[in-house]
Amino acid sequence: YTTKLLLGDKIPCQDETYGITNYNTIAEIPCQNQAGVMKRRCGKNGKYEEELDFCVSTEINKILEEVNSTNLENTFSNLLDQLSNATDVVTVNTPGNVEAVVTILTQISTVNATVNETDMENFLETMSAVISFASIDTWKVLTNTQNENDPNPSSQLLLSVENFNTRLVLQNDTLNIKEENLELRAVRIGHQNNNSSINVTFANFPIKEYANLSADISISSENFEDKPNATVVAIAYPTWIDILPNTTTFSGNFLINGLVTTITLNVKNPVNINLTFSPRNRTLDLNTAMCAFWDFSGNGAWNNTGCKREIIGENIRCNCEHLTSFSMLMSPDLIDDPALGYITIIGVA
Repeated sequence: YTTKLLLGDKIPCQDETYGITNYNTIAEIPCQNQAGVMKRRCGKNGKYEEELDFCVSTEINKILEEVNSTNLENTFSNLLDQLSNATDVVTVNTPGNVEAVVTILTQISTVNATVNETDMENFLETMSAVISFASIDTWKVLTNTQNENDPNPSSQLLLSVENFNTRLVLQNDTLNIKEENLELRAVRIGHQNNNSSINVTFANFPIKEYANLSADISISSENFEDKPNATVVAIAYPTWIDILPNTTTFSGNFLINGLVTTITLNVKNPVNINLTFSPRNRTLDLNTAMCAFWDFSGNGAWNNTGCKREIIGENIRCNCEHLTSFSMLMSPDLIDDPALGYITIIGVA
């Protein structure tokens, strides 16, 4: 036999409920009377860390099972209605319920079927519930316990929004939806107004932690020439600033410091977009700001390709050559190199 010497603070954990588990390994036990598991990570000095609730409520698990077993083209509208109702009656911001909701919305977002305004309202009501201010710690738990090769759960949810948006069919020329933790503006470019530009402002969010966030979005009419049936959908979600990782494809230490917005177009067309962001933390140096979009490759990261910046007073104006989700990153570090004195935009690919 062989003897392995363990560092004093990296010894296995032992517990009557969770058994023996090696250091930095997560132990699981089944939930009582619910789907899912309870989890505990073995921490230092042989002590288990806080118990994590990955149980899934009966209501949400029923919908999850139906999503995995039915023809979603025929059932997704009804399932979205059920899901939005379920978020009103269960504590949805636990790790298990949030993870299940992400799986449900991800699968529904890929269905090859048109989305009506009621579908969009139910989708966004559910999303607002799982990205609430009270859920921020839950998203950190999901990120810290995900498998190394799995996509980040917040990245998955953001991608599902983009996919779902592109299938929206408006009943009228405009649609406005306002939930507690997000806001949507949609505009259809018709034959009669295809010379109109898109100008949307998001501001005055009710949660005090995000009250100073704003974004002005502008797309000129030239982008819609010969695209008379185009629909532009813009969504702003202030809590994403504390949920999405600040991982970047470029070097440096950066924090998300602007409102995260998603802008999509339902037709294939190159689009040039301008966004003006107000910084959340105005003590950071504007010259450190970077413009980027969320790149879904791998686990996801902010990528600054195709965007450029301009400082406008205390705000940042960003110009990008594509549509996706946007925000602004800034560094808490002092940078003396003048070559880094520029700002780009954040967008989610």
